[in-house]
Amino acid sequence: MSASYWESDNIIRIGETQISVPSENGLSYTSGQRISLFVPPSAKFISGKDCYLEFDIKLAGGAIPTRLQLDPMGGSCVMRNLRIWDGTRGNLLEEINDYNAVVAMKYDYNADDSLRQTRALVEGGTAYNPRYRGNKGTSESHLTELHQNPYFRAESVGVLTTNWSDADATTAKCCVPIHSGIFGDRIFPCMMTNGLYLEIDLAPAQQVIKQLDSVNKNVRTGRNVFFDSRNGDAASDWTNDGVNRTHFYVSAEDNELGNDVTNFPFCVGETFRFMKYNDPADLDAMSGVMTISQIEADAGTGRIKVSINATNVPIGSGAAKSITRDWVMWSTAMSTGVTTNLQYTVSNVNLVVHEIQLDPSYEAGMLAKAREGKSIEIDIYSVTNHKHSVLSTERQVTYNIHSNNSRAKSLIIMPVDSTIYTPGNQVAGEGTYQIGPYVNAVPSEDEMDTSLTSMKTGYSGIIDGLTSSQFLVGGVLVPSRPVQTKKMVTKQSVDAYHLFELEKALSQAGIDPRSFSAFQSNFLIGRAFGLQSGVMDLRNHDLQVLLNYEDLIFGPTKNKVFNNFVFHVRKLIIRNGAVSVEH
Repeated sequence: MSASYWESDNIIRIGETQISVPSENGLSYTSGQRISLFVPPSAKFISGKDCYLEFDIKLAGGAIPTRLQLDPMGGSCVMRNLRIWDGTRGNLLEEINDYNAVVAMKYDYNADDSLRQTRALVEGGTAYNPRYRGNKGTSESHLTELHQNPYFRAESVGVLTTNWSDADATTAKCCVPIHSGIFGDRIFPCMMTNGLYLEIDLAPAQQVIKQLDSVNKNVRTGRNVFFDSRNGDAASDWTNDGVNRTHFYVSAEDNELGNDVTNFPFCVGETFRFMKYNDPADLDAMSGVMTISQIEADAGTGRIKVSINATNVPIGSGAAKSITRDWVMWSTAMSTGVTTNLQYTVSNVNLVVHEIQLDPSYEAGMLAKAREGKSIEIDIYSVTNHKHSVLSTERQVTYNIHSNNSRAKSLIIMPVDSTIYTPGNQVAGEGTYQIGPYVNAVPSEDEMDTSLTSMKTGYSGIIDGLTSSQFLVGGVLVPSRPVQTKKMVTKQSVDAYHLFELEKALSQAGIDPRSFSAFQSNFLIGRAFGLQSGVMDLRNHDLQVLLNYEDLIFGPTKNKVFNNFVFHVRKLIIRNGAVSVEH
């Protein structure tokens, strides 16, 4: 393979500047719509990795009183598909379907505390804050931030009496990089492609908007607010005595609330129930949900007093039940049956382009090649998604990937839950894929401290009972023995060989694997086609995926769409003012 014109690393920059390119097809956008941006050829050379997309975003819950935020990955989660054309829109240079899934993969596995904090500050995410971890939770969560959350206002100190509404949502600023080959590490000659035209399809609102972990019964219940007492003293449980109650107390100290209503994750107007901390099936015996009418710090008791609408609290006459200090509050605002009108609005969209002024001799040399009819070749690293659907009833799965990539680097498979959920259920993780099934009939405390259900339906991988994987490449089984994942299915342990193969695939995909903490919450299958600079020509190879699923207690429960991401090198060829793509 001949060296690209841009392989040389001795290019001298003589100047750098930034230009802001506004979207050209509207002032604001919402889910399902398309954003279009045009980078003019007057931006002759651009440093793609230094460009970024900036926009404002505001969330709306449809008048349902509960705090909402974007997925912690930030603004990239709203970008469902990305297409990059040349300036004439006659040649599609790069297309990444399920773009937010690719970014989620990168952010989950190429992650450390420093990167997470930076992304939280710049890209519209939220950072882990141990101040809000809850009294029994130990695992990190990015869906508990109250004071510095960019998506809603912080509460004032005092007595809270006003119902939470969409008016309490704030506008967040997101500045996100473009994760694509053209906007990669190399300088790109925008003038030779007559500019660049970008199209961004926006994701469904229910896919990217989240409810706080600390009010949710389907995730880390150790972060929820624990009941303290009925009367402000530790001895008064809430018994099933047939008497309506107007208030109860939660411990400010035990719940790490600091005797301050600003740290209380529930809001006025929010509906809720109680559940046993380590048993989500053990709900209260009350026949109706409760509505919060007032929240205040009680100086006399050192607790937080929660007032409720007594008309919503008829105590049932069924089995005796007492609400004690091992019971937690959980929000019913997004529960099954609740009608929601979730939405987000993206506005003030600009692509900030980092333009490079090069030594005139480089520009002159390129123009001379163009006049002489010679080709200019540019290698970029990109990814193509080949989708395949699988039913939950299938136990042995075999399918082909028809790739035309001559320089494939790796294959990373992300099987996602394809179930269509109601918006409320998806936002709250109600009935979605269960991450890490319980080993015990009554979940143990450590089991309850991990995510119970998926909050990333549609752009996060699920293992769903997969016991082994293998590939058939050109009639040869690779690796020579199946990669086992059964230990991960049964929560007995991790399968080191699976993670070893995934690490190689991520590295070849250009994703530096710094962390495998998401090996269950974002399950991936990986196969590297070469090491370091190695590639494989898939045009002349049949590529077949072989999967086996558990057939017993931990068998698959969800219909799935397999995102088969083929990471590859593609070549852009510019000749006589025209651009072509060689895969």
